Amino acid sequence: MYFRFIQAIFLCIVLIGWVAYQILIRKKPVAQINDDVMMIAFFIAVWTGIVLWLVY
Repeated sequence: MYFRFIQAIFLCIVLIGWVAYQILIRKKPVAQINDDVMMIAFFIAVWTGIVLWLVY
């Protein structure tokens, strides 16, 4: 159970890091990666909801 929780946290950090890489290193404007940001936010919200539902 806790492995999935740690896995979800790690995946969230990786996805947020990918967005930061796109903005800071590759110098892409936020408008260009807005769809990816929305997908990542949705993914993080769903995973957080599932993990919290399973843990509690």
